[in-house]
Amino acid sequence: MCEEAAQQGLLRWLLKRLKAKMPFDANKLYCSEVLAILLQDSDANRALLGELEGIDVLLKQVSAFKRRNPSTAEEQEMMENLFDALCSCLLLRSNRERFLKGEADESHAQGKAGFRSSALKVLDHALLGPEGSDSCHQFVDILGLRTIFPLFMKSPKKIRKAGSTEKEHEEHSARSWPPSCGT
Repeated sequence: MCEEAAQQGLLRWLLKRLKAKMPFDANKLYCSEVLAILLQDSDANRALLGELEGIDVLLKQVSAFKRRNPSTAEEQEMMENLFDALCSCLLLRSNRERFLKGEADESHAQGKAGFRSSALKVLDHALLGPEGSDSCHQFVDILGLRTIFPLFMKSPKKIRKAGSTEKEHEEHSARSWPPSCGT
C-alpha cells in the first residue's frame, strides 16, 4: 500500500509540502512522519524519492537546523524524521550518488549538538561499506576529516537527543572513519 500511495503522487506532494517556504506547523511534522514511514521498508519508494530530487529537499530541510536548535519538541521530532528519511534513502546506491552531487558537504557533522548527532548518523549511512567508497573519497577530498577528528578526541558526555547514547555516538563516528568504508 505504501508503494502504491507513493506512485499515486503522495511522495511528490509530501516533498512539495516540506519544501514550501512557510513557518513550522503540525502539518510539516506529519508530512515528515509519513515520509519517513514511506521510505522505511521500500526500495521502490527510496528510488522514487531520488528521482523526484528528494535528497536535495531533505538536505535543505535539515540544514535549517544546522545553526539553530529546534525550538519545540515537535520541531525536534520533525528534524529526527527528516534525518531518518535521509538515512533510509542512503540505503539505495543511486541515492548515495545523488547525495554526493547534492548539498552534501564537509559540514555534515558540524552544527548544534542535536544536529551533529543526527548528521553523524547520516554520514555513517553514506560512507558505509564498499559501495560507499566514492563517498569516502569525496569526504576526504572536501576535508571532512577535520570535522570527524574532534569527535574522536572527545565524545560528548550527554547527548540530548532521546535514545542516543555516548556509545552510539562513538559507533557512528568510528564507522564514518574512511578506512572502515571498505577502501
